[in-house]
Amino acid sequence: MAILLKYEIYSFRLCRHINALCLRSVIVFILSIISFSCFSLCIVPERMKLEFSGMYVTGLNQKAKSTPFSNRVDVARFYVEGKPGERVVVTVPHRQFIYKERGRERLKVNRFIYGCGLSKRGIVRIRSNGRTPLLCIGAVVKIHAKNSAGRYSSAIRFEVNYK
Repeated sequence: MAILLKYEIYSFRLCRHINALCLRSVIVFILSIISFSCFSLCIVPERMKLEFSGMYVTGLNQKAKSTPFSNRVDVARFYVEGKPGERVVVTVPHRQFIYKERGRERLKVNRFIYGCGLSKRGIVRIRSNGRTPLLCIGAVVKIHAKNSAGRYSSAIRFEVNYK
């Protein structure tokens, strides 16, 4: 009788401990799913390349500019998905290059230009459907006399964060 009572008390404590452990793991799992879906940002690419075609004359110092409009194919275009109503800021690192398709020549990007749905400082608000309007990034490069004619293009690096 004493052994049976001791076994029942021991199994009750063990069962209670296992139930508490399962409950904790389920709560942690549910909280991680809720927090991940609420606070994550997702970039939906449409076209992520900057391009400068060979229409510029070599031998002259001139500036090439890809102005960001929604119908331009030479700018980087994308959407951002996240929490509705929140403001998002897009930042681009300064030192980036655009490379020639063939060869090792490169052009340094002097300035990035924000357009389409982005403000001049790269800020946009996420709409109620959880997605921003179309966002565009263009660039200004200086073509030196030493650069040969050709097609220069490159994917750009940028960062998207909540403001």
